[in-house]
Amino acid sequence: MGYWKIAGYTMSLFKRIRARFAPWARRQEGAVAVEFALLSFPFFILVFGIIEVSFAFLSASLLEGAAASAARAVVTGQMPQGAGAVQLANQFRVNLCARLVIIPDCDGQVQVESYVVTGSGGFGGFTENPPTEWDFDVGGANDTIVIRATYNYEMLTPMVGHLIAGEDMTLPFTAIVATQNEPF
Repeated sequence: MGYWKIAGYTMSLFKRIRARFAPWARRQEGAVAVEFALLSFPFFILVFGIIEVSFAFLSASLLEGAAASAARAVVTGQMPQGAGAVQLANQFRVNLCARLVIIPDCDGQVQVESYVVTGSGGFGGFTENPPTEWDFDVGGANDTIVIRATYNYEMLTPMVGHLIAGEDMTLPFTAIVATQNEPF
């Protein structure tokens, strides 16, 4: 067999193989499935991240509104007089959580503090770390008070959580209400 005869045989073999697979090479049906497989993961992470960030900011906004509404009971003197700081904090937390239906386990996750502003304009120091005993002072008539409610929102989307909230994936939301008690 000569060289040209082998070369011609090989070329005809390639032509036959190419002719057999040519219809599959022209088809586009699987292209959409491949594109969807490549783009679906980042797309769904983005969508879930947007939904989660929206939910987090909704929680922060509701915390602000609930703190202002629950502080009304303190301002008008509706909190039990003569009760201890723990009882007052629990009562305020119950009032606050009644308005925060969106936050799961509100009683266990929301921390509250209240301080009476002194005559010099200063008040007891707020701490960034949660205290072991809650200090909650509702003050008396015409006292100026500051109430702080804190909620640590735990992010669920890992990529968005690490970008926004850091390694522990929690966003601390704080609502502060500064007001003066009515003459009750």
